[in-house]
Order: sequence, then structure tokens, then C-alpha cells
Amino acid sequence: MAKNSIAFRLFIVVLIVSLIAALLITAVRAWLDYRKAMSDIENTFKEIKITQLPVIRENLWVMDEKTVRTAMQGLLNISHLRHVLIEDKGRVIMEIGSIEAGDAMRGEFPLTYTYGGKTIRLGILKVDISRNGVFEELWGHVKVGLFYTVMMVFLVTFSIYFLFQFMFTRHLSDIAAYVKQIGIDGLEKELLLEKKKTSPQNPDEIDRIVSAINSMRLGLKTTFDELQDEIQTRKQVEEEKARMEEQYLQAQKVEAVGRLAGGVAHDLNNLLIPILGYGEMLRDNLAPDDARLKFIDGIMDAGFRARDLVSRLLAFGRKQTLEYRTIDLSKAVEGFEKLLRRTIREDIEIKVLLSPDIHGVMADLGQIEQVIMNLAVNAAEAMPGGGTLTIETTLADLDEEYAATHPEVEPGEYVMLVVSDTGCGMDDEVRKHIFEPFFTTKGEGGTGLGLATVHGIVRQHGGSIWFYSEPFKGTTFKIYLPVTGKVDAGVATVEKTAPTDLHGWETILLVEDNEHVREVSRAILEQFGYRVLSAESGSEALRVLEDHESSVHLLLTDVVMPGMNGRDLFTQASA
Repeated sequence: MAKNSIAFRLFIVVLIVSLIAALLITAVRAWLDYRKAMSDIENTFKEIKITQLPVIRENLWVMDEKTVRTAMQGLLNISHLRHVLIEDKGRVIMEIGSIEAGDAMRGEFPLTYTYGGKTIRLGILKVDISRNGVFEELWGHVKVGLFYTVMMVFLVTFSIYFLFQFMFTRHLSDIAAYVKQIGIDGLEKELLLEKKKTSPQNPDEIDRIVSAINSMRLGLKTTFDELQDEIQTRKQVEEEKARMEEQYLQAQKVEAVGRLAGGVAHDLNNLLIPILGYGEMLRDNLAPDDARLKFIDGIMDAGFRARDLVSRLLAFGRKQTLEYRTIDLSKAVEGFEKLLRRTIREDIEIKVLLSPDIHGVMADLGQIEQVIMNLAVNAAEAMPGGGTLTIETTLADLDEEYAATHPEVEPGEYVMLVVSDTGCGMDDEVRKHIFEPFFTTKGEGGTGLGLATVHGIVRQHGGSIWFYSEPFKGTTFKIYLPVTGKVDAGVATVEKTAPTDLHGWETILLVEDNEHVREVSRAILEQFGYRVLSAESGSEALRVLEDHESSVHLLLTDVVMPGMNGRDLFTQASA
């Protein structure tokens, strides 16, 4: 009986549990026997009172001492009754038997006789039952019962052990021996056990293990045969390898062109902004019947076509286009999953749990992808040692009670996007500033715009974002986007915001290193009534702030600029 075998451990567990159960059952039986013994003593006292007490009373009245003694002697035949006496006012009249002090369970019966209408006291009959005698009898029953119970426990436990040994352990040993010796030359030999076959429809656990091992054996054999075929066709493999290398180089070229396209698109945008901006201003300043409008419309039409070209370049360079439509969020995540898996490190497990039955939301697909990517990248950076990133979609019905505790939420039906990680989490101080622009925990390498951008995109979509985070436990972001209806079959653009009055009087500090973009932005802002202070760099903007006597209400700055960037400018201007 090997001590490290499953059968032995099962034997020990069953034995211990059975012995505990046997002890409990024996204890319960002993308690029940004790209660029965106490009940029998009470019944004995009642029987003496009914049957023996009248005989003793009558004969004691007529002073028939012999008959009284005979009756008292007869009481000693009762089980465990050791001592009988009759006394009157402390004087012993008759006594038979003996019992040790402290061992007696006594019953007392007053002896009275009615004569001439008067009740005459004759004395008290006292009978003593041996407590030790009762307990010895009970203990004898307990020992016998416990002995038979323990014997039964050992018999059943050994039976279970040998049955388990016969039905499982020997087969497991055969399986282990088969797996240990299996090799390339032994893949043809099938694993067979000496056991009664079960129905194929209802196999037992051993049969399923055998079936799995045989399936693995066949799989290994198939793999080995395929490997031999690959060795024989090495030339084809080399050709395929060369083709794959060529495809990889082509992919690198495409990626490089994509990055170039993104840069070109940025420069083209800087050129298009003044063209379209000045064109809009000219058109707004001309009368509807002015003949020069057609020339301006031609300029604007060419500018819009160029902007479409920029959009295609941005799309090619994996940049987002701003086009709102009713989309299925689950399908959007599913379509973005492959790129996400290529972007996130391999030591991070990505789980995607998508609800197939959700309503559409009005959203810009590119911005939604940016939200997912920003949250996923942040989650990956929070798990430097690896972890699990989970992305979920589902429907959420937010009631008034929830809206009351979340100010940005209106009651209604929403599609919920959940992005959670098992990373380092955030402390209270970080949680307070998580959505602030330029706030970062990444030091000099971070821009601090990732989560701020996510928050802005979600709010532009009429949604809300909430998060929960604990240090060393991870972070969960929940995004709620309002339900729109059925998903569009094609592209359906909509107005992103309702018309609003853009005029104002406030002072705006405009910081832009591109002169044309800066000047057209200044002109548009001034056209709407704003007072504009401009600067072409961060350092110049700080000097303008120092020299300007009145308040500056808004800082409108480019992020990437030579020298001081927008983040540093914001930090110093806010200090």
C-alpha cells in the first residue's frame, strides 16, 4: 500500500471520516440509551408505587414484619436496585441491602394508612438504585456497539480501497507505463486496458482518458507523418520562406509609406487650413448674388477634394476619419481586435467578450477605435510584468437612482464598453487628475493626452465614462454610449453638434508655429468677436502672458512645436 498513491489517500480519508461518523453515531446512541435508562428508572419508581407500596403499607399496619421483609427483598430483584429501607422520623424501622454514599439514585414513597377517617403516618419507604450499575451497563452497550461499528468501518474502508485499486489504480498504472514508453516507433500501438468495456455512448472516466491518449497518439502520428513530408519537400519550404520574407519586406515598406502618408497628411492639412478658412471668410462676407462667389466656390471645392485626399492618406496611415454613423459596437471591437493584438505585448492575455445582441450607437468609428486603443495601451503599460486585458460590450439600462449618483448620466438604455486590466492600479491622488489634459504618470515620455482624449471623445458622443481602480489590483473603465437604433447598412453621416452661437468677447491666446494656420485661426476668431493674442512658440506665449495686463480667458495651443511643446506651455502658464 504505497503512501503516495491516490488509493491510499482515499483509504485514509474514508477511514477518518467513517471513524468520526462512527464516534458521533455511538455518542448519539449512548445519549439515547442514557435517556432510556433514566426513563426506565422513573417507570420503576412508578411501578413500585403502584404495585409494591400498597402491600408494604397494609402489612406494616398489621405489624406483619415477615411479609414486609419479603416484599422489600423482592424489590432487590429489580435491575440495579441495591438498597431498601423504611424509616420514621429518622428512625430506621427495616432495612435490606446496602449502597455506597453518592452512588444512589433514590426514590421516596410516604407510607400512610387511613383508619377511622384519619390518615396515620407509618413512615417513608426509600429505595436506592445504583448509579454506577446503570452507567456500567450503558458503557458495556457502548463498547459493544462501538466495536461492531469500527469493525464495519474497517471492512467498508478496505473494501473501497481494494475496489478502487481494482477499478482505477491498476488501470492508471498501465496508462502511465504506456505513456512513459511511447515514442516515434510506438505510435502504431494502441492503448488497450484489461477491463470490461462500457457503452460507447456512456464511457467512464478511464475510457475517456484512454480515448484521449489514443487520439493524442493518432495526432502525434499524423504530425510526424506531416513532418516527414515537409522534410521531403524542403525545396518548397525554402521557396515559401523566401516568399514570406519578400512579403515581410513589402509589409515594412507599406508601413513606412503609411507613416510617410501620415506626415504628408499633416503638412497638407496645414496648407489646407488657410485655404479653406480664408475661403469661408470670403464667402461669408459676399452678398448671395455676388458674381465672385462662383470663383470662391471653385476654390472651396478644390480644397474639399484635397481634404478628402488627406482623409484617405490618414486612413492609409491608420489615422482616424471623423465620420459619424450608427454602428454595432461589438462588431467595431471585433474588427479592431486583430490590430489590437498586434499592438499589445505578447505577455498580456487579451480577452474579448462581445454581446451579439446590442443596439446601435451613433459614433465615429475611428474615434471609437482611438478610445479602445488608448485605453488598451494604458492598460498594457500598467502591467509591465504581464497580465490580462479584458474588453467587453453589453447593454446597460441605467435607472434614475444610478443617474442621481452620476451627474453626467441621463436615465435610459446604453451600450456599455468595458476595458479592464489586472495591473498596478491607481492611488487616490492619480484618480483625482486622471482625465486632466497633460497629466501623466509616465514622466518625460508621456503627453498626458491619452485619457483626456478618451474623455473628450466619449463626451462628444453624448456618453459618459467611469472607472474603478485599486492599487495592485487593476483598473476598470466603463463607457456608456446612448442607444440609437438599428445599425446602418452603409455610411450615414450626421451633424455632430447642434447649431450654436459662436460669437464672444473674451481674450484668447493663440499659439501656433505655422504662420498660415496661426493667421487664419486668428482671423476666424476675431471675426466672431474675440480678442486674440498670438504667439509662434511657447516661450513667446509666456512673454505675451507676462506683458498682457488684463485676463486671458482661453489658451488655444498646438501640442507639437519646436522648443517648448504645448504640454510644457500649459504647465508653466497654469503655475
